[in-house]
Amino acid sequence: MLTAKQLKAKLEKQWQQAKFQKAHFNNLPVFPFQIKIAKLSERTVMHKYAEFQAWQQSLSAAFSDIEGVELQEQEVSYKKIGRQLHPVALSFENIQAVARYLGKWQRWQVLEQQVKKLQQQLPVLREWLLENPTEVDNYLPHWPKLADICRYMQRHPQPKIYIRQLCIAGVDSKFIERHQGILKTLLDICLTPQDINQEYTKLKEHGFEKRFGFLYDQPLVRLRILDPALSVEFSGLSDISMPITEFTELNLLLDRVFITENKVNFLVFPPMKNSLVIFGVGYGVQLLQQSHWLADCQIHYWGDIDTHGLAILSQFRGYFPHTRAMLMNQHTLLACRSAWGEEPASKAHKSEKLAYLADAEQQLYQDLKSHKWQKNLRLEQEYIDYQLVIDWLGKLH
Repeated sequence: MLTAKQLKAKLEKQWQQAKFQKAHFNNLPVFPFQIKIAKLSERTVMHKYAEFQAWQQSLSAAFSDIEGVELQEQEVSYKKIGRQLHPVALSFENIQAVARYLGKWQRWQVLEQQVKKLQQQLPVLREWLLENPTEVDNYLPHWPKLADICRYMQRHPQPKIYIRQLCIAGVDSKFIERHQGILKTLLDICLTPQDINQEYTKLKEHGFEKRFGFLYDQPLVRLRILDPALSVEFSGLSDISMPITEFTELNLLLDRVFITENKVNFLVFPPMKNSLVIFGVGYGVQLLQQSHWLADCQIHYWGDIDTHGLAILSQFRGYFPHTRAMLMNQHTLLACRSAWGEEPASKAHKSEKLAYLADAEQQLYQDLKSHKWQKNLRLEQEYIDYQLVIDWLGKLH
């Protein structure tokens, strides 16, 4: 026997799926809508007759006073107990009746008016609004601000300002940060393709700002000028940090660029003619891939000798194929046996082969993964004898 609570749960599920709202906004003929109530067997009615009568009465009481809702009953002929009045369906005249029954009447009225208003304010959103009433409902209190942001961006696409600088009444940067997901959806519709940077599709790592042309707090690149004569071009400065976009726009005529993942090695890197050293950021080396001027320099990458160090070397060489490894070879590894450490097994790189390693580097990677010398072997670059570093640099031509 389907109880009033179970009938309500069935209807609530369909409301959550926006079946009725979509039908209403798209003028689809789903009303009057019925929930069928299965006919009980004669055996069930006979053996539970008192319960059957109580069930009839409870359903009648539950739906008798709701406008537009009707409990439909029908006489059913049973062989042994004769004719019985049996509930067969719960019928709803329109969406207003469904909303009243579910206790959503007031919110539905607000939602309906909001959809109409948004269609007037932002006609380009019409199709999305009609197909996504649940999304409209989820952000119901925030639509005045969301609509204002969309209209501002239509007038000022790719504004090249910080979000904090937006002059939209009642809208602050925290609001936009909290609502980047829905704003991305809306702006993708409201703006022309030319006003969207299609390269950025995710929100992480300032993807929203990059996609829609806002300035943001960029990662910094830290470098040291290794040639005192070259530091004159930077007013005598030698240890410099700058936003990645400024680094990308540099046009330095250098012979060599070194990249090291260890800060101490970065700080003690010896003077080198017409060279600089960059303090690396692990897998964040991808930040450097747009610095096309690096292609004209000899590049030396120095990371730990472990599976991840070689993986980062491979990644960076994917951006700059002429990159050479610095002290990341079997000879260096075996020469520093006393400094060997251990790479956590759970964090070892998973790939069986790395795309951009040279043959000897690929063999070293395989030997590390197969634990040829020691299980989970790692040689951190800061433990390499400093004289080995000086000797290696001295052999460069």
